Parts: sequence; structure tokens; C-alpha cells
Amino acid sequence: MQYGQGLMRSKSVRRGRRSAWLMFYAICWTLGIGLCAHWWGGPASAQAQAVKYVVQPGDTVWTIAAQVHPHADPRPVVDEIEKMNHLNTWRIHPGDTLWIPDDDE
Repeated sequence: MQYGQGLMRSKSVRRGRRSAWLMFYAICWTLGIGLCAHWWGGPASAQAQAVKYVVQPGDTVWTIAAQVHPHADPRPVVDEIEKMNHLNTWRIHPGDTLWIPDDDE
């Protein structure tokens, strides 16, 4: 090994480690911001303007939306119910508890 070769390797190793740590911190920062946005700006704030509803036999998200806003198009209300409750399927069951947008909005 020639003089200075070890020094060159250690600099590149340090540079690689520094880059890895910076990447790690950037990922953590991004995830932290995303989680904060979800917790503080997501369903919690929407639920402040919502009421709990216990699903009854024969209920569908569509019929619940039509009950909540009888004189309006139920499609936006259905979308809101699905978003507020993180529903990824149309199936709901009697006894399920759903957050429903408040009628006063």
C-alpha cells in the first residue's frame, strides 16, 4: 500500500457514511411530516364535524348518505363517508360504527 492510499479510502468511507446518514435523516423527516399531516389534518379534524352512526341491518353507505342529506346528491356524501372511515370496500355490517358528516355543514 502506498502512502496516502489509506487516507483516501477513509475519506471515501466517511463520505459514504455521511451520505447514508443524511439519507436516513431525510427519510425520517419526510415520514414524520407525513404522519403529522395525517394525524392533525386527516380524519381527526374531519371527525370533529361528524357524528357516529351504528350501522343497522339493511343499511348501505348509499342509504346512509341519502338519510344524512336527503335533498342532495348522495355521491359526494358517500365519498366523504368512505374517506372518513378508510373504507376500501362497499361492505359494511350491522353493528359497525361509522363517522358520518354532520348535516349542519
